[in-house]
Amino acid sequence: MRVAVDLGGTKILAAAEGPQGPGGPLLGRTKLPTDGSRGRDAILETLMSAVEQTLEAAGGRKDDLEAVGVCVPGAVIPSTGEVRDCSNLPGWTHVPLGQLLRDRWGVPVTVINDARAACWAEYSSGAGQGTRNMAFVTLSTGIGAGFVFDGKLYQGSRGVAGELGETRDETGGTNERRASGSALAAQFGLRAEDLRSLCEAGDPRALEAYSLLVTRIGRLLANLATLVDPDLIVVGGGLSKLGPWFLDPLADTIRRESYSLASQTPLEAAHWSEDAGVRGLLDLLAHPDSLGRFP
Repeated sequence: MRVAVDLGGTKILAAAEGPQGPGGPLLGRTKLPTDGSRGRDAILETLMSAVEQTLEAAGGRKDDLEAVGVCVPGAVIPSTGEVRDCSNLPGWTHVPLGQLLRDRWGVPVTVINDARAACWAEYSSGAGQGTRNMAFVTLSTGIGAGFVFDGKLYQGSRGVAGELGETRDETGGTNERRASGSALAAQFGLRAEDLRSLCEAGDPRALEAYSLLVTRIGRLLANLATLVDPDLIVVGGGLSKLGPWFLDPLADTIRRESYSLASQTPLEAAHWSEDAGVRGLLDLLAHPDSLGRFP
């Protein structure tokens, strides 16, 4: 039995794959609070407990555990599973997570970035099914991305391919600081879930925020389409839940501002939501060749 864990800043979500495989019901779904203030070791114990609780809830025993996957909101060295840094989890720098979990259970362990795991979920059983080259962008508190090239998940030579929010804009700052959910809160004091209703009510702050977000994110996606030329860009995260009202102007910007044939790159909303990370991991655990080769 394979178990996957999505380690987030506020929650730890674990699940085992059901008999129907990708896209089917998950088994033993377990959700526990992260509480980063407790420190690294306490979080590690909670993560390991989530794996064992999930295994038991799915009807398995420790001897039935075949492989474990973990996705984290930070930079990971793919070949070793070391978490280099994780901004949402204080103290999570140079954490040998892969080795710690292998020592615990003696099974293969895969550790990757959470946006890359969600990307694979969309490719294997979500909005990107049927493509060969796909880009996934998550627009939430931050901005992250993942890429599938020729049917394989691409993570780069050092595991940081897809850190779209860390790219620089014309001011020299990061795009994440100017075009994300955290930027919406910091610059305008607004929440993503309130943006549409406030705009429809004519709130001037909301209208300005909407215009800036659409412009900045739209150009970021247009640049992505030109650089990568994927079959499809899939957009997930909290801002994507605003639906066509938010996504259609982004698609218009891709058509207007991408170079040449890249302007034909379609944009779709993500199919999966909270479970995307664990679903992507479970499929990668079942098909490890999909991760490709790394140094």
